[in-house]
Parts: sequence; C-alpha cells; structure tokens
Amino acid sequence: MNLRRSALLALLALSAAACGGDAVAETDTTAVPVTTTTSLAPTTNSTTTTTTTTVAGIAVDDEGRTIPAITGTALPQLPSAGADGAIGMTIPAAEGRGADGSLMSIGPNGEPQAIVFLAHWCPHCRDEVTEYSEWLATSSMPEGTTLVAVATAIDSLRQNYPPEDWFADEGWPVPTLLDPTNEVADAFGLTAFPFWVLVDGDGAVVIRGAGGIAPDAIAGALTTIVNGPTISG
Repeated sequence: MNLRRSALLALLALSAAACGGDAVAETDTTAVPVTTTTSLAPTTNSTTTTTTTTVAGIAVDDEGRTIPAITGTALPQLPSAGADGAIGMTIPAAEGRGADGSLMSIGPNGEPQAIVFLAHWCPHCRDEVTEYSEWLATSSMPEGTTLVAVATAIDSLRQNYPPEDWFADEGWPVPTLLDPTNEVADAFGLTAFPFWVLVDGDGAVVIRGAGGIAPDAIAGALTTIVNGPTISG
C-alpha cells in the first residue's frame, strides 16, 4: 500500500469511527472504517418499478427525470473485505440533470474530487446532508478540489420523496446528479449508503468506502490527494 493511500485510510477510518456517536445507539448500527462496506442501507430493497421512455431523443423515467448517459469502464463492486480492485481505475463519466434541473456531468474533470452517493430514504444520508449543508455554509473544500453528489435509489413510496424537494428543504449546496434508474450507482460499484468515491486529478480512484464521514475528514483527504501525506520525523 502506498504512503498516500495509507494516510487516507487512517484519516477516514478515524473519522468514520467518531461519526457513530449517538446515531449508532439510535439506529442500532455500527460505525465502520471506510475501507469496509456495511449494511447501513441496502441498495436492493426498492419497492417501485421504473419505466424508461424516450422524449425528444432523451431517455427519461416514469416521472420525467433524465436518465444519465454513461461512458467509460464501470468500476467493480466494492468488496466486503480485502483489496479494492477499483483503486487506480478511471471513473466512468455520467451526464444527465441535476437536482436543480440543470444539465450536469460527473467524471474526470482535472481536479481531485469527492463523490458521495445518497438515497433520500436513508437516515444516514439524511444526517450526511444536514451535516455537510451546515458545514459548507461557513467552510469549503480545499482549493482546486470538487465535492459532487449523486441521488440514487429514488423511490416514490419512501421518505423524503422527491429528492429534489428534500435537497432544497435542507439547503443542500452540492451539485447533485439524479440517477433514477441506479445506473450511475452500479457503474461506480456502490454497495451501501452513503457511498464515497475519492479520485485524483486524473479521475483515478484513490479510495472508496461506505458510511458517514465528517466534512473535515473529506476536506483533509482531498488535501492529502493534492499534496501527499505530511511526513514527520
């Protein structure tokens, strides 16, 4: 394991453990390091069926949401243990519409990025959105880095639907791509929510993980990706 990734593992694992706190007692789950997956919010329990149609050459779901167009190679699913085969792979690109209705894309953009996948019905995602919305009101990610999100596992029968309204009510300031058919989540190898993918300036995966991670830790991880770890002694 290279020194940079070792430093990131230490930084993010400490944050994930510290983020458990009272939320762990309330939800009867266990905070885990971001190097492992967890059944915080399974991705296979959707209760609705999505119908895909085409309007003016654009694929849309049954609520009229644009289905993102995906290019590039899909990442393997994050393993429950052992080495992550996606490390070093270039993330795919996805182009569709954001929660604000604007056209947007996610993919290699020349800057280190943190990409978080969120489900509107997941209590852990709700906590993540609230925490980051408050933090970003007074702070920001490191210069030359990007934080973006993907709203996936959209289910009209579950809490906080539609996700567009949920994000607006929370004052969520992060550009968020809508993924109504879960194709973007599948292309990034998502296994649970919230799901994080951190990449370098070339769009290559540096680390992935599932679970809540504090904003300071993500900002610190992006700084480490940009500058490399601080070596003392």
